[in-house]
Amino acid sequence: MSEMEKLKYLSAIEKDKLNATYIEYVRFKRIRYLYNALTISVILVFGMYEVYVTEKSYAFTDYNTLKTVMAIVLGAFVFCILLFYVFAQYKLKNIKNRIKHLSSIHDFKYTELKNEFNMVMKTSFGGPGV
Repeated sequence: MSEMEKLKYLSAIEKDKLNATYIEYVRFKRIRYLYNALTISVILVFGMYEVYVTEKSYAFTDYNTLKTVMAIVLGAFVFCILLFYVFAQYKLKNIKNRIKHLSSIHDFKYTELKNEFNMVMKTSFGGPGV
């Protein structure tokens, strides 16, 4: 018995509709991982700044220049993180809306279809789930 035959709700839905939702989930997962990687890199960049720049003594103008550059770099990182966070939440909302739409078309309970979808996505692709 294949994995899709064991699934009560997902096996009843057409494959082309599910594939579109799967593709949307993979895009969401990539954006989410990129968001996490950017967050870690901000912490690393700020840590390197603290260790290498603030521990040395510089002339006042050089220090102000370094501080300004660091503020711009961190501001750009924070902007990118917020941008990817918004995109990830948008993709997550699209996935949930697709699942709600599929559950209303096939007269399934939304929570049970969502749980089954999460189980398949987490085991197949990994990631945070929906």
